Amino acid sequence: MDNNAALKIKKPFSLLNTIDRINEWAGSICAVLLAFLAIISFYGVISRYVFSSPSYYAWDINIQLFAFILMLSGGYTLLHEGHVSVDVITAALPSKHAALLRMFNSVFCFVSAITLIWFGTILGWESFQIGERMSASMWEPLFWPVKMMVPIGGLLLGLQGIAQFVKDYHTFRNRKVK
Repeated sequence: MDNNAALKIKKPFSLLNTIDRINEWAGSICAVLLAFLAIISFYGVISRYVFSSPSYYAWDINIQLFAFILMLSGGYTLLHEGHVSVDVITAALPSKHAALLRMFNSVFCFVSAITLIWFGTILGWESFQIGERMSASMWEPLFWPVKMMVPIGGLLLGLQGIAQFVKDYHTFRNRKVK
């Protein structure tokens, strides 16, 4: 094999590694946001029940942080195979057949990601245009940043789905059935 052929094989995998690193980075952001979520929740409970002085913004911040964590963590969860699956079936299959089954299941991932990107962008843009606010409290923070996390999360999930599909395709094409 010449050097050009070797480069053609390695380049897609460097892109896959980049996607993996992006979702690892998103997972790290989620970990930090989760720590902030816990601190703000603790503060809200203490201020309400110990000092009888409830915070008017803690609940809204919790909702926003949770939405950010939820949307950013989809690709990270897929990267680490944390989504719900029936491992009893895939564990019993040879790696080649398990990869084929995961490739089939990736269609659902792609449909979900496209739906999140498409409708999330529409809802987020409409929210931005009208200056939508969370009206459940006196603070009324902007709501469009939360809604714009939906297409971003869909993009991260879709990219990781593509990366996983390519890895599974590589496993399917190169491994022999036991």
